[in-house]
Amino acid sequence: MNEFTGERVIPGTVGADLWNEHISRYRFASQFVRGKRVLDAGCGTGYGIALLADQAELAAGFDISSEAVEYAARHFPGGKFFVASARVFSLPSACFDVVTAFEVIEHLEDWQNLIEESARVLRAGGIFLVSTPNKTYYSETRKKAGPNPFHAHEFDLEEFEQELKRVFPFVRILGQNRQEAILFADGSGSKGNAFVEQEPIISDAHFFLGVCGAEPVEIPCFVYAASGGNLLRERERHIASLDAQVSEARAEHLRLLEEHRCLEAELERHNAWALGLDAELGTKRAELEARQRELRTEQARVDRLLHERMLIARSRWIRLGRAFGVGPQLEDKA
Repeated sequence: MNEFTGERVIPGTVGADLWNEHISRYRFASQFVRGKRVLDAGCGTGYGIALLADQAELAAGFDISSEAVEYAARHFPGGKFFVASARVFSLPSACFDVVTAFEVIEHLEDWQNLIEESARVLRAGGIFLVSTPNKTYYSETRKKAGPNPFHAHEFDLEEFEQELKRVFPFVRILGQNRQEAILFADGSGSKGNAFVEQEPIISDAHFFLGVCGAEPVEIPCFVYAASGGNLLRERERHIASLDAQVSEARAEHLRLLEEHRCLEAELERHNAWALGLDAELGTKRAELEARQRELRTEQARVDRLLHERMLIARSRWIRLGRAFGVGPQLEDKA
């Protein structure tokens, strides 16, 4: 696996925004897995399990793609990976403390099975973390691109919450959004508090993340500061990059204009040559028509002379002279 198709994220092959969007979910999940047995359903290329394995007692993941599982096992030896379907987990009941299923449920026709199977393999007090795009928001952003060909079923907030509550007594839906933040840090990697000025409207979120369990779960406020941490600097660099692209585009535009001008001049020369050719052809056609008229005139004169000769040859006087051996010896061709 070395190319991102839009279905599975491959580390190093996607842009920072998409990578942060996916890895932040596993960062959030890492708050719940210390010393626990964690299972990642639809683990893809395994980068999430690699992150959770640092704190979990056991970190295992499965995916229906053998190619993805092979990639995960080769690149992330700290996790346990196997091929299986998210519709039916090939695992015994009550064997994990945490199950994660990030951006998987929308890919399944029988997505109810994922929820039920996750509940089945959880131990008492276990937690199910599941994410999916917000159908309302996602539909708006993909108007031009059209529906995602990899998605079998998308959820709005009400349906997502209802389906999770059908299996789990405790369900809390969080909104996942990318937004600007101001970070105070000394570079030592220490963690602290987060302050949210205005609580988000969950129904407008880009993604939903469900926290589910048989009993209430304490959910801390969580902020993920992406790798492009200095937003203003990144923005300035992005603007500089765009300026360079604009300059290149302008230079290319001028080059294309000059090329277009040269092509137009060449086209005019060809048109002038074609017009001259048309004029010469017209002259030749007129000469041909004149010769044809002359030929028809001469042919008519010849036909007339032949006719006169025939009349003369048939006259009685010519025949009488022929009998006495006098006069022109004309042959009657008729």
